[in-house]
Amino acid sequence: YREVLAHEPDNLPALGALAELLCLSGRRHESAIHLFELVKQDCVSTTQLCYLADITRPVVDKSLLEQACRTVPNDPLPRLGLAALALAEKDYASDIRHAKHILTFDACQLDGQAVLGECLVHVNDQQGLREWDRSLPEQLQNQSAMWFVRGLWADKNRRSELARACFQAVLRRAPDHPRASFRLSQLLMLEGKQEEAEFYARRATRMKEINMAVQDVVRSGGHADTIIKVAGHMQFLGRPWEALAWYRCVPEYRRSEPVRQSVRQLVDALREEPPRVLPLASMQLDLQAEAIWQREGVASLADAAAADKQSASRTVPCFTEEAHLECVGLEMGSPI
Repeated sequence: YREVLAHEPDNLPALGALAELLCLSGRRHESAIHLFELVKQDCVSTTQLCYLADITRPVVDKSLLEQACRTVPNDPLPRLGLAALALAEKDYASDIRHAKHILTFDACQLDGQAVLGECLVHVNDQQGLREWDRSLPEQLQNQSAMWFVRGLWADKNRRSELARACFQAVLRRAPDHPRASFRLSQLLMLEGKQEEAEFYARRATRMKEINMAVQDVVRSGGHADTIIKVAGHMQFLGRPWEALAWYRCVPEYRRSEPVRQSVRQLVDALREEPPRVLPLASMQLDLQAEAIWQREGVASLADAAAADKQSASRTVPCFTEEAHLECVGLEMGSPI
């Protein structure tokens, strides 16, 4: 597909096929670039919109990925898809094995590094996580996925100020990150910052509702009312391109004046070529996350790794992200 696109950059079927292949192989951040281009060209399918709705969720076809691994054992790409599924299934041993295999071929593989880092947090491998953070390639250091892993670690180890800074760093780079939005709302609520907490909680709720609707669309094609609701949620979250694309999936929208009005507003807004997700300009997101991590996070992670060496039976602090997320419908990495 890349060869076709090198000669025919406007070949949209090839672009769509490449985007779906990247989704399946776990390269969700790369796939989003191509899916967004299809959205902008008004040549995107409902299935492709579902894939773009939440790039933190893996796309399921486990049997195909396993077959690909058997056919070409040295190909690292199917293993990345399997690693993403293993994380969703909480099979952390398989997850680490797949991720490390991938990264021996390409240490700059963003999704592979993100999957490995998150898995190391869940198994409480402090030394492994310290090495992971220290060895991240420079071009990945400030990616939203890496800040999310750091935030999970800080949250798990009850360093709430550090966790808040990390999750804010995620949302400054990826304003539509569901789990970072939810965790930040919880931390702000504990700090008594109710107005800010409610802002992020509302966004997390909208993302939950999108995820539920996407599951319905994938299973049954989705009712027109469901698709229109997804479009409205996208508009609320500052994702105007996708909002318009979802509206266009339902020709019946022309019969509804409120929907027609929303479409007109979106068409006008898109003339200025905004990014896929509008930044959260109204919120005071912490711009000092990197400095805070270097000042506190690196040292804290080193201390935790040293403590691990001294005691194999180290007590693990209470970490309730999974229970919280299951309650609000934002389960960690639930597959599409």
